[in-house]
Amino acid sequence: MNEKMHPGELLLEELLERGYIPNDFAEQFGLDPQVVLDLCKKESSIDSDLADKLAASLGTSSALWMNLQKSFDEKRMPGDIGC
Repeated sequence: MNEKMHPGELLLEELLERGYIPNDFAEQFGLDPQVVLDLCKKESSIDSDLADKLAASLGTSSALWMNLQKSFDEKRMPGDIGC
């Protein structure tokens, strides 16, 4: 995995491997489609609430998603723009 991979990239890969598109996944699991889409487009970050929802929907742990976000945030350069 790329050191600076945004968690949304991993989410999108996981969804596609499972045969989902972001909107369908969001609707099936009761998530806000715009939140999922923004995350997949690397336009937002994961907070603890979203981490819990992703974990429950995908059979992972909340810690996985929070750690991915933390790792991404720590590896960003000071001048980086975005989430």
